[in-house]
Amino acid sequence: TYYTMPKVDKTVFLVAELDNLDKYNLINAGANIIFQDTNVGKTRLNTENTDNKLLLTLGDDRRISIKRDLIKDKTMEKSISSSNKEQQYAYQFTIRNNKNEKIKLRIKDQVPLATDKQIIVSMINKGNATYDEKTGDLIWDIVLEANETKKIDFSFKVNYLKTKVLLGL
Repeated sequence: TYYTMPKVDKTVFLVAELDNLDKYNLINAGANIIFQDTNVGKTRLNTENTDNKLLLTLGDDRRISIKRDLIKDKTMEKSISSSNKEQQYAYQFTIRNNKNEKIKLRIKDQVPLATDKQIIVSMINKGNATYDEKTGDLIWDIVLEANETKKIDFSFKVNYLKTKVLLGL
């Protein structure tokens, strides 16, 4: 499966998942990762992993591109009372599969979390993502056909007192 987190990095990585580790009789040791007859790197196997699943990054794939853009006409700030303000943010992913084969891609993003009870973060449009309210994580599992481009939008709003200064949105 391909993975990306475009809020942090636009790179798309191919990750192999190996389930049922106990049937492979692996030991704690260094290992070379070979993919399609090419040595793509080294890793350290940890057999004390309690997940019984091993994730191996097989490197990035520049033939899959993703952009995360702020949608300016859907991003706004307004006063909702004499003491409260609301900011709305909207983003769009543009994902392009330049490969000649279909791929599965997991995209992860995050909306901010408020620890102050006077700041309220609300989802407006999660863009068909799985949304975890406790962590703010948004996860999309999509399939892209060969040479296909998809666009995904999501948006959220933040209500807070005008006297507060919010950073990092």
